[in-house]
Amino acid sequence: MNNLNLCGRLEYNDDAEFEIDDYDSIKIINISKILESIYNSEDKCTYVKISKGGLIIFEEDGGLVKKIDNQGVLSFFICGVNLDLILFNNTNEIVEFTINTKRKYNNGRKS
Repeated sequence: MNNLNLCGRLEYNDDAEFEIDDYDSIKIINISKILESIYNSEDKCTYVKISKGGLIIFEEDGGLVKKIDNQGVLSFFICGVNLDLILFNNTNEIVEFTINTKRKYNNGRKS
């Protein structure tokens, strides 16, 4: 996967995973599984952008890591920002979600 653009309702399923009910493809896309596959890949660098109502609520470009957050939950972080918390706080909202495994800002590091 190089680039994925989704628009739809962000949901938190019974397995504690984030999904988007994608209006364009008329199917449910499991965001948590996509993030997990990137995390398990050799190059964990990724670009993620989340917009809601035309406003950017998250945009980071860097290494995807997992660590225990302040609430004791194992969460995904990019550039020190808790991506899982952003997703959780926007559950049941219509969002635009972009994820790209190629870096947006190439500053000389491996892309």
